[in-house]
Amino acid sequence: MIGEEHKEWGPSLFRFVNSWLQERGLMKEAMVGWKESMKEGSKGMSLAAKVKESKCRIMRLWGGLRKEEQCWRQKLRVKWLKEGDKNSKLFHVMANGRRRMNRITEIVLDGVKVTEPDKVKEGVVRFFKDHYENVKWNRLKIKGLKFKQISDSENSVLEGLFSTEEVRVAVGSCDGNKAPGHDGLNLNFIKANWEVIEEDFMKFIHEFHVNGSIVKDLNHSFLALIPKEEIIHSWKKDNEGGLLVKLDFEKAYNYVDHSFLDSVLEDMGFGSKWRNWVKCCISTPAMSVLVNGSLT
Repeated sequence: MIGEEHKEWGPSLFRFVNSWLQERGLMKEAMVGWKESMKEGSKGMSLAAKVKESKCRIMRLWGGLRKEEQCWRQKLRVKWLKEGDKNSKLFHVMANGRRRMNRITEIVLDGVKVTEPDKVKEGVVRFFKDHYENVKWNRLKIKGLKFKQISDSENSVLEGLFSTEEVRVAVGSCDGNKAPGHDGLNLNFIKANWEVIEEDFMKFIHEFHVNGSIVKDLNHSFLALIPKEEIIHSWKKDNEGGLLVKLDFEKAYNYVDHSFLDSVLEDMGFGSKWRNWVKCCISTPAMSVLVNGSLT
């Protein structure tokens, strides 16, 4: 669509690039910011402030200086591109082409085609608000049903203190390219600097163990929209056939009433502390929708 590339969709989100881990000065400055950041309040608020300060220092120092080859490699996700290969016009074209395919240029609202960025964003937000609105209705009761019970010893293990080794193993097993929060710092950044940030993470985790609460800045995620046309384009490019099946697919917990889930866990013998942790994790997260990489 002519002119689509020039439409202003808003600022793009910060995303950590793995090649930055090789910039020792950059990581050193990020960790200086982490150590110097001091914020009164809960351990969660302190951790969020340290993450923010580290990100700000990375953004300021990196500026226009970046390793083009590795940045493009991460964006492309071309598996056959090996370390040491020279960047070329081909890879730039592929990355830009992928970005164009992933762009949403229009939507239909109430039977009318909308192309203006603000209107598109407004329509997307309205859709998801309506889609996930918690509708109140009389639900079936489960009292009297016999569930398999967990033992007191199992409850004791579930509600026990989180060990440093347990947390370290959990962090180490995560996909390094995934960013757990809206700050854009991925797990590779956390793993690479774990020796410095471990203490602050453990303070926050121990606080969660006691209070069963997570500050908003650490419990915010994004939903990115990608057009289905990218799959079809890939088939055409590779001269392959395929079957595209449209399924009405939802994550089950999106529609499970949280009080109903809590009552089931209680009837199964789970302790109040464990149930409060579950309730916190599924009831308090905030979500923002991304349209063409920009917040709605």
